[in-house]
Amino acid sequence: MKAKLITCTVYFHSAHLGQPLGSICLPDSCHFLGLVRAEQLIHFQQNPVVEDGDCLIAIALNPAISPHLGNCLQLRQKVH
Repeated sequence: MKAKLITCTVYFHSAHLGQPLGSICLPDSCHFLGLVRAEQLIHFQQNPVVEDGDCLIAIALNPAISPHLGNCLQLRQKVH
């Protein structure tokens, strides 16, 4: 099976906004590669804090999990 690369732009309503990339839980066999901010690639090892407008880059080693990974990356804040 081929791995599947998933990207997602972060907006103001994202549940991941303000979190270090390393603290975001992903499904099994999924990993962050980094993010793109202002046309700059920031590697996962730098553990950047997610900001509005960032493009998260993750990989699903099992492509069958990629829809679940996409849902995790697009998670929105709960509105009370």
